[in-house]
Amino acid sequence: MQHSKDYLEREVEKLSLMLISLIEKVMGLNANTTSDELDEIDATLQGELDLNLGKVSEMESKEFLDYISDFHETHLKHLSELLYQLVLKTDSQKLNQKLDTPKIADKAILLIDVLDQKSKTFSIERLQMKEHLKTF
Repeated sequence: MQHSKDYLEREVEKLSLMLISLIEKVMGLNANTTSDELDEIDATLQGELDLNLGKVSEMESKEFLDYISDFHETHLKHLSELLYQLVLKTDSQKLNQKLDTPKIADKAILLIDVLDQKSKTFSIERLQMKEHLKTF
């Protein structure tokens, strides 16, 4: 029993580290960034979560909520931060015109709403992110 619990904890940690590395990569994007870097981020998401940015933007809200319903709370937090940073970077740097920024922002807001429901603590950071995302 302990072995399977340890395994699950390692898998949660592994996925968390991957999402954190993607957030850091997005934060490092700038106007000189090639589309290859965004494609790499997209490919990593596809490989690890079977989810890519095109899929995120095209999913209906209910479908997206169903898809993320089994995600660990930590992963929801990191995924919302990743989408938030992508929206900020792609909007301010005009990095990728094929990325539907308003739809990605809507999905990030949905993630924040789910986190607000699941979390036992209030987060000013989530509230600020959500308010900022509403402007896109």
